[in-house]
Amino acid sequence: MLVLTTPVHGYAIIQEIDKLNDGSVKVAAGTMYGAIENLLKLNLIEEIPSRPLCDDEAFVFRSRFLFD
Repeated sequence: MLVLTTPVHGYAIIQEIDKLNDGSVKVAAGTMYGAIENLLKLNLIEEIPSRPLCDDEAFVFRSRFLFD
């Protein structure tokens, strides 16, 4: 959740995690989207409307705690 300081899509979260740990921890897309699904179910993040940059980037997420 530390990387959700601004609304972002899942791939941007993966990139930020990679940047924060200098590439020593790799998060696969399936792992990330599974975690996103769990965080959504726990109501810790929310999906917000966005204009997709491409067909694969239709969902943007943000922390419910930083933006309420």
